[in-house]
Amino acid sequence: MNKRLLGFSLVELMVAMVVALVTVYAIFQVFGGYEGQKRVTVGIGNAESNGKNALYLLERDIRQAGFGLTNSATANCLYIYGNSTTFAQTYSPIPATIVDPNTTSSPRLPVSIYVRYGSSVVGGATTAVTIPMPNPSAEINVSSTNDIMVNDIVLGVTGNQCAVMQITHVQATPGKIQHDPNSGTINPASGNFVSGSSGAPASFPGLVAGDSIVDLGQAPDVTQYSIQYSSASGQGSAQDPVLQLLQLSGPNASATATPLIDNIISVQAQYGVAQPNVNQNNVVCWTNAVDNSSNNTAAPCDQNWSSSTLTPVLAKQIKAIRIAILARSPIPAKPQSNGQCTATSVMPYLPWPDGSSYDQFDVSENGAITNWKCYRYKVFSTVIPLRNVLWANM
Repeated sequence: MNKRLLGFSLVELMVAMVVALVTVYAIFQVFGGYEGQKRVTVGIGNAESNGKNALYLLERDIRQAGFGLTNSATANCLYIYGNSTTFAQTYSPIPATIVDPNTTSSPRLPVSIYVRYGSSVVGGATTAVTIPMPNPSAEINVSSTNDIMVNDIVLGVTGNQCAVMQITHVQATPGKIQHDPNSGTINPASGNFVSGSSGAPASFPGLVAGDSIVDLGQAPDVTQYSIQYSSASGQGSAQDPVLQLLQLSGPNASATATPLIDNIISVQAQYGVAQPNVNQNNVVCWTNAVDNSSNNTAAPCDQNWSSSTLTPVLAKQIKAIRIAILARSPIPAKPQSNGQCTATSVMPYLPWPDGSSYDQFDVSENGAITNWKCYRYKVFSTVIPLRNVLWANM
């Protein structure tokens, strides 16, 4: 019989199978390496894109801070009154507020940022009170009702005390506006305003001739930006941090936060502070939003910058805000054979120094994220001038 018709021998088949297995193994090794490199490249690209988008959103909104709020009248509001403590704090005429949860300098947990601006088309038009208005009178005599409309939210300013009220009637002649109790969405039911400021007198004293009414428009915008980790809200988990927006007031106000950008693991911010004198707009120091008064110096930053006690009077010195955003790759790198990750060895540093050293971002969510070394991170930062504060030249 012709040997060519007998096929392959067992030895030949085994040799061929070994060669094929080696080839397939080599292909999968190359493919695995390629996929690993692709994961790194895509992860860094996603972190780059997410970080830039988050920086753009925050910068755009903070640049508008103070529109229709910053003038010589509202800047004197040391005590805020409204229909509740929370509401009065929400409508504080401070353009931007940083809420800093950190009690230690490093590593730092994310901060929250509140941004406020009015919606009046004339940018916070001001009119003068002509006849005293005792609290809780609902009628205010003013020098002009121009540009004031029904449902506008206004600040009544007397000295360093300010009341938030909503206009229910406008009488162009003889120049009167009203804020009937409980007839608007925010007016106190009893007509009595509640203090939302620490140390304020128990009740709003009313307005006298010469005091100011500042029109904030019908839907002043108050927005909170923060990082969400908790899976209980359905907007993220310890492994899926999200930059979210909560619209506390404005045309799109909601009690539910809106997730904006995934894998933004931290936002940090500081105030740029100028000298307390009028027309001083140059930033001379930067500070976290904490109480620095224990330093007992006359330096501009050695004041109490905590969000719970910050007043418009002190906030006049804030001329800029600098922010740092930390974006994370969406997919973790694979651990090595010993189970350890080496994608990141130390927590990333903030781009600005705190004294003689640089603080670090807390990327572990206070210890909740145990595999943080498996991710790669990108830091983005910028300085945002509060242009409405600078233009007001206070």
